[in-house]
Amino acid sequence: MFEKSVPGDIDFELPPIPKYLILDLTLVTGLDTAAVDIFSDIISLCNSQHCHVSMAGLSPNLRGIASCGGLKPSSRLKFYPDLESALGKAEDNLLKHVLRVEEEEIRNLGTRIRERAMSSDENDGFFHALRLIDEQHGIQFSALLRGIQRHTRPVELETGETLFGTSGVEERERGLFFIESGLMKVERDPSYTMTRGSNASLRRKVGPGFANQRLFNEGSISHLRARTATIGREGALLKATAGQRTRTSHNLRLARIGPGWVVGAIEGLTGLKNPGTHIAITSCRLHLLPYSSLTEIEKTEPSLALNLLKLMSHLMSRRQEVTIEHLSTLHSIMTSPAPTKPISRITMGAIQSVIDSQ
Repeated sequence: MFEKSVPGDIDFELPPIPKYLILDLTLVTGLDTAAVDIFSDIISLCNSQHCHVSMAGLSPNLRGIASCGGLKPSSRLKFYPDLESALGKAEDNLLKHVLRVEEEEIRNLGTRIRERAMSSDENDGFFHALRLIDEQHGIQFSALLRGIQRHTRPVELETGETLFGTSGVEERERGLFFIESGLMKVERDPSYTMTRGSNASLRRKVGPGFANQRLFNEGSISHLRARTATIGREGALLKATAGQRTRTSHNLRLARIGPGWVVGAIEGLTGLKNPGTHIAITSCRLHLLPYSSLTEIEKTEPSLALNLLKLMSHLMSRRQEVTIEHLSTLHSIMTSPAPTKPISRITMGAIQSVIDSQ
């Protein structure tokens, strides 16, 4: 997978040389010296090609065995508690250090600041956000939605700030956020399910007050607050163990979003509260249209409200298409038999070329 010399008669694009290799060892129950030596050879090969290796899911005991064999954390070898953490970190590093997405967005942010300073139109920021939506999704709604601007107000986030909390936007001011500039990530606690906190998370590490504060108030995606006999039993379990342990949390990555997207579309159209926490990766500037103002627009300017709903429907359908594509890719990975040796870049390119042509 690291071969660099390829035949000159190839008529398809080759995949890039890997920058990160992730080994999922969640199901591994034991390691002997031979296995540790093989892993050492793999890591040495990857290091010679400037490829970082991540090991995910190793138990503490196996970590100790690997450490005795020389497999210790370094700049080229990282250990993660699960596959999701390893994938998330690899994605972050690819976007930041290889594709330099954040660096480019910071430059774009500086350009937008200069453009706003030179513009005589104080409403240019919101119109710019609408134009970016049109450009990225191949639609033409910006001219139809210019009248919404007088109902919006700008919201600015610094790096690391959350949309609700440190940004100055109160919970009661929920609405549609049109992103003018900056990058955001959307995360949530993976212990949440469609109706309540998962049983697995309840039986691991819990802490004082967690039963009342998280399970019954926020432990449900979209705050459906479904309660069953199982929830009652789990609540009793939490109360009985409160104060004995501390609960560790690991956020599940949902998405990365930036200019050309709108936060709050699902909640605005369905009434289901967004389950994610929106965190600024870079400095961000958004434009808030409160849901209360949307209700007013529906009464006074129904044609404007209709065009806005059309835009939201288009963005939601596009998001569902992307999700389906990701699930299809994940399904193919999970159901494909594991190869006995690494697949060459030429073979991978040929397979992808056939898939693209279908």
